[in-house]
Amino acid sequence: MFFRYRFPVKIWETLVGGIMKEAFTLDWNEILDMIDNPRGTLTEAFLIRYTFQALIHSIWRERNGRRHGEQPKYEKVLIKCVDRTIRLKLLAVKGKGKKYLEESLCVWFGTRTQSTFQPEV
Repeated sequence: MFFRYRFPVKIWETLVGGIMKEAFTLDWNEILDMIDNPRGTLTEAFLIRYTFQALIHSIWRERNGRRHGEQPKYEKVLIKCVDRTIRLKLLAVKGKGKKYLEESLCVWFGTRTQSTFQPEV
C-alpha cells in the first residue's frame, strides 16, 4: 500500500534508484526481502536499509504534521531532508573502522543526481 501513492514512490526512486540500479523495485515484499536478505555489497545493503528507515520515519512525521494542521512539504523538500539525514548519519559512522561504513559516504554521493541538489523553480 505504501508505494501506491506517488509521493513516497518519487522519494524512494530518487534516493535509492542509483544504488539499486536494475534491482530497483516498488514491491513492498521485495523491498522487505532485500532488507532481510541483502544482495550486493555491504555498503549498498547498509545504504538501502538506512534509507528505507529514514524515509519511513520522514513520511510518518509528514503524515502526523498534516493531521495536526501543519503545512504539507513538497516531495523535493522531503527528499532533501532525508538526504541530509543520511549524509549526517554517514558522517557520524565514517570513523568506526568498518570498510563498508567508510565507503558509504562516497557511494551515496556517487549515486546522487544533479536534480537531487537543485532547488525547485
